[in-house]
Amino acid sequence: MASPQISVTSQRQLLRESTSTDSDLQDQRDRSCSKYSSFFFNFMLLLVAFLTGGVSLWTWIEVNKLPGREGILLAMGPLFLACLVTPAVECAVAVIGVLFGLYGVQYRRRGILFLHFSLVLISSLTAVIFAIVTAFSLLMTENISSTIETSIDTAYGVYGADDVTADIDILQTELTCCGSVSYDSWADSEWLELERLAHFQGEVIPNLPPSCCLLHPNSTRNNLYPINLKACQGIDRPIPNEFMYQMGCLNDVMATVVPFLIVIAVSQVCLFVMEILVIVNSIIVLHHIRADDPLEMRESEYIAKLYNSMYEKYGGNVSLNIQKGTTKKIRVDSPSAFENLVYTDMYDRNLPIATSRL
Repeated sequence: MASPQISVTSQRQLLRESTSTDSDLQDQRDRSCSKYSSFFFNFMLLLVAFLTGGVSLWTWIEVNKLPGREGILLAMGPLFLACLVTPAVECAVAVIGVLFGLYGVQYRRRGILFLHFSLVLISSLTAVIFAIVTAFSLLMTENISSTIETSIDTAYGVYGADDVTADIDILQTELTCCGSVSYDSWADSEWLELERLAHFQGEVIPNLPPSCCLLHPNSTRNNLYPINLKACQGIDRPIPNEFMYQMGCLNDVMATVVPFLIVIAVSQVCLFVMEILVIVNSIIVLHHIRADDPLEMRESEYIAKLYNSMYEKYGGNVSLNIQKGTTKKIRVDSPSAFENLVYTDMYDRNLPIATSRL
């Protein structure tokens, strides 16, 4: 009677069954359950990661459309840029981790699953860092105010600080504000000192730059046309007056930035929750994949254990049919006898091996 054909994959299953006891059945069911739950959580994490990346990209595009963008970025400093970039980095790490996780679960590779676990853990830690940075950005309004104040006091109008001067002008004209907390920010500025040096003694010194003044509709960033420059600057009437912006820029900056930070923060919370679930699931899956699992073994280790198991099961009465062009039948009386069986395609997973009791 012809021997049944057993593929390498089914041989691994045979080894499982031959080395398993009844007490392992529940463990095998748990493995199957953890596998499918891992697929579910990883696909959910992949979906949330793509959504988070989309939110980050949308935020970056919208921020670049904001009025006074250059001035806002100057005021917020590198923290705001970190809030925009961090979610994209976290998303990329999470996606790579998910791909490793799906592969590791499908083929039961502990090493790949450890890499998956590490990447998702790094991504979740990045989310914690993002939360700290975001909270710092939202709560430390004094630092933002100080940044604007310092730019006005020491850099605006100073030789070599043209970029800062342009950013402050853009901030004030496009957000229709003046100074940091109020227009009083200009009272002790380096710009005002330079104006005093530029005017003769007895001349009325302008108190505010043109960007603090109400502008004609045809004004541009490079060409400001105040409606009444002398009145705005306090030359022919006291300030504050109706020809100047009286509110500081701090509140406008925060009102512009905070909604974006909240949207990103919500997406990050969702991603962090999914990452924690995936991390817990990864620990469970790693627990169920033993180091001696046949599907985890190297090919040579697996074959040696399979032969030994078959010898113990059949008591030495085993015939082995190797079919690759021609068929040979070799009687094996001990596990060590299999070591003498050499063929060039040992690692070919499609090589059929048939076994039967003599």
